Amino acid sequence: MLLTRKAASQAVAQPRLSRGLSGAVAKTMDRRTFLKRSGVGVGGAAVALVLFIQIYLVVGQLSAAKQPFPPLGTAKMDDVHNIGFLLFSNYNLPFQIIGVPC
Repeated sequence: MLLTRKAASQAVAQPRLSRGLSGAVAKTMDRRTFLKRSGVGVGGAAVALVLFIQIYLVVGQLSAAKQPFPPLGTAKMDDVHNIGFLLFSNYNLPFQIIGVPC
């Protein structure tokens, strides 16, 4: 079976020999028809369903997923302050290099 492109509005001129051989050797069909008949959508849905079932079973068997979260402690500094402190204490050199005028 050969896949062919559908002509938009005009018939595509083919030599007489190739028209005769294409009909005799194999049936041709366009890509959309091939994909509709091949079951690609059904196969994709089956793979997605199997993946969802596996994820559900793995998460269901985790003992850590069944435990409640511990209570959060109160922070003395906010997150923005912590991020700024971390950046300027551990990564000070890249900030100095960026600040140098060219």
